Amino acid sequence: MLVLALALLGAGCRNFEVPPSRLKVSPLQLAFTTPTDTVAPPPQPLLADLQGSDPLNWSAATDAPWLRVTPAHGTAPAVCWVTAVPTGLSVGSYAGRITLTAAPDTLTVAVRFDVTAAPTLTGRWAFLADTINIGLALIASSGVVTGTGNFNAPDAPRRFFTVQGTSQPPAVTLTLTETDSTRVTLTGSLVDDNVLDGVLNGGSFTRARVILFRQ
Repeated sequence: MLVLALALLGAGCRNFEVPPSRLKVSPLQLAFTTPTDTVAPPPQPLLADLQGSDPLNWSAATDAPWLRVTPAHGTAPAVCWVTAVPTGLSVGSYAGRITLTAAPDTLTVAVRFDVTAAPTLTGRWAFLADTINIGLALIASSGVVTGTGNFNAPDAPRRFFTVQGTSQPPAVTLTLTETDSTRVTLTGSLVDDNVLDGVLNGGSFTRARVILFRQ
């Protein structure tokens, strides 16, 4: 009877053993989009979690040079950050994987990276209103913008200017220098390849919003 009781007690203890911690990852899919020749899109969080109570050491690896994970190892639960870097990539869709390992588990996160054509300022732009019309002829190359343009208001001489500035899509900063050396600053952003939403300051303008359209 004593042997039977000990055997039953041992079996009962085994039934109450705590299972080992297991790795959980969320989300299992990530997607990034950015224009070519620009900075990387904002990083996205990836949760390395665990099911269980014991500490769990994990590590992460990627299969694409444009795909990065920081930190690449740690103790769950933890948050790592995923970045897709467009440097050197042409327009197109790219697929990559992040593999997270914590023995005995190996989990995979699928990553899609869409690199789109960068909008450009090169071309003719116009803003038309009852009080003033604005025309711009711009050339953008490697983030540097040059050009010419004019302000045309009713019952006033046309005012011509030269353009110098920078463009890091979607952000745009231009200095319009009139023939009398008056400077007007145009700051704004490319809404898409055909619309520039900006604000004029300087000269006769104070926080004047203008929306220029490609001609």
